[in-house]
Formats: sequence, structure tokens, C-alpha cells
Amino acid sequence: MANGPSAVADLRSIGSLNLEDNRKTAEVITDLLHQQLNIPKSEVRMFFNDYKPDMVAMDGKVITDILAGK
Repeated sequence: MANGPSAVADLRSIGSLNLEDNRKTAEVITDLLHQQLNIPKSEVRMFFNDYKPDMVAMDGKVITDILAGK
């Protein structure tokens, strides 16, 4: 790891991540960070986290219930 600039991205989703989208997203974000902030592509790290709808809550309700209209 270099002593220069680096980046870590924590990308979260609720039930919609997949390998093909992750590949595209990693490429686009890495290119953007390199072009806009001059961060070497080799110094960009990303973590993809895909949560099940019953593991996330909003407004006091789990997403599973919100999607079901409860």
C-alpha cells in the first residue's frame, strides 16, 4: 500500500446486489475517484454489503413490512 492518497468505499444495498452490477459499479467508482481526486486505481478498496429486507428498518418498521404495505 502506498503512502499517498487512497479511498475506501462501503456500498450498501437492500436485496439488489449481484456480481455483474458490482463489477460495473467498482469500475465506474474507481475511475471516478482516479479522474476527479487523482487516487491511484490500485489504492481504491470497496466493500459491497447486501442486506435482506428483514435486516433493515426505517421509520420504526422493517423494510419487509414496508414493501408489503404494512
